[in-house]
Amino acid sequence: MRKGTYSMKKKIMIGAPHYSGIPAEFVISTTNMIMELARRGWESNVFYSEGTLIFSQRNKIAKAAQEEKYDYLIYIDVDMVYRPEEFFKMLDAAEDPDNNIDIIGGLYYGRRSPHKPVVHSEYNGEHFIGIPQRDIDPYEGKPFPCAGIGTGFLLISGDVLEKMHEDDFVKKWGFPFSHIQQDSGVPLGEDLSFCVRAAHAGYQVWCHPGVYLGHDSSVTVTRDTHLHAMQRDRHYCNPIDGWMFVRELNWLYETAKEMETICEIGSWKGRSTHALCSGVKGHVYAVDHFKGSVGEDEQHAEAKDGDIKAQFMQNVGKRFANVSLVTMPSLDYAKVWEGSEQGFDMVFLDGGHTYEEMLADIKAWRPLAKKIFSGHDYNTFPGVTRAVNELIGNVKTIESIWYVEVE
Repeated sequence: MRKGTYSMKKKIMIGAPHYSGIPAEFVISTTNMIMELARRGWESNVFYSEGTLIFSQRNKIAKAAQEEKYDYLIYIDVDMVYRPEEFFKMLDAAEDPDNNIDIIGGLYYGRRSPHKPVVHSEYNGEHFIGIPQRDIDPYEGKPFPCAGIGTGFLLISGDVLEKMHEDDFVKKWGFPFSHIQQDSGVPLGEDLSFCVRAAHAGYQVWCHPGVYLGHDSSVTVTRDTHLHAMQRDRHYCNPIDGWMFVRELNWLYETAKEMETICEIGSWKGRSTHALCSGVKGHVYAVDHFKGSVGEDEQHAEAKDGDIKAQFMQNVGKRFANVSLVTMPSLDYAKVWEGSEQGFDMVFLDGGHTYEEMLADIKAWRPLAKKIFSGHDYNTFPGVTRAVNELIGNVKTIESIWYVEVE
């Protein structure tokens, strides 16, 4: 393994395969990196290779680096947005004699939504399995071994290049970046084909999540772009009139996914009910007399002249087979279940908002909640807040939703 210190005159090739044209930002970043390499005592050269077959350009660059005995080859795609210091994080990891790193790539994200991390945990002979962001974050920016990684910002030692260009190896496995034809007939891309060959050559591929890179497209794609896209793609909302914030709707929707039965006290036109029905595994029981709430004449004025129940049925009742409408007062329906061991996985209180009404609802419904006991308008209606604090105590909140997990 060609490892040493920066005081030795060592060589690194910067390979830049591309279709056509080099962005000015790439040239500036690469020039700054070359200057810093020179300052640290390294010799470096840039190999630009243009063509429509990128795997062929990568092979051409790799062959040149091997024949000219470069200590390292760093591939940097021209659509990568990077700072020179990000490269040195990888070089430092590869040069550390306590590490056994010959191939290491910086973590970047795909250009198509949801912009997933371009790194994989394993290869089963047919598919590479991607690593989600939640499994990357615990590494806290430290390199970790992987089965495959994108080659857009990839550092390879000269030893790997020598091994992959041996005649016997090439005859058996092909050139480093040529597409591998799988049994299914679907070829692997040049990135993952290289990673498969690296494993056959006896080398471990590493990912460095502490390297901050952008992937340029119509927007520059980073980790934050991926997280925002994931949030957007999982985003739940509906256009039904009501007083539930979007973040609250999302909490109801996601929480409902873990429930078999839910009882909602106070449904109005169905804004929150729609979220619960969309997520629940089983059934939602929606309890509302549709006459409006005490002390909320202005908010519920429509209940006097309009048909709120008809609107609920149009918005929810006719759209979901997993909802049952119960048109009776909250406490009357609670008495139906009084003493029952069945209950509901989740109870959500959003009926009366006076102190007395909330006290009564909590006392009646809390024994019937098996997993989640929750409600709306905490820190919005003083009566709700006071009753919840007195009878339940510390609660978790999402906007004005309060909830506790039932032990």
